[in-house]
Amino acid sequence: MRRIDHDVLKAVLDLRAMWAVPKEVAVRYFDGVLKAQLAEALPQVVDVVGEYWTSHHYALVRGKYSSVAEGVDRILRTLEAL
Repeated sequence: MRRIDHDVLKAVLDLRAMWAVPKEVAVRYFDGVLKAQLAEALPQVVDVVGEYWTSHHYALVRGKYSSVAEGVDRILRTLEAL
């Protein structure tokens, strides 16, 4: 399994905007494409994101989430609620 890089971390954080997508579109995409990929990628994000998390690029995200694990957990709960 390859290491998660900066672009993948940004994509995971962009999942926070899932609430803005029509529910049926999000569910179809999540069930058909994203679910398996997230199950593989999200644990890696928590494990390797430290070097990026302290970057100035994530200052606003750090203001909302105390840790990467909290952000990942919130994303997973949002997706499970679909």
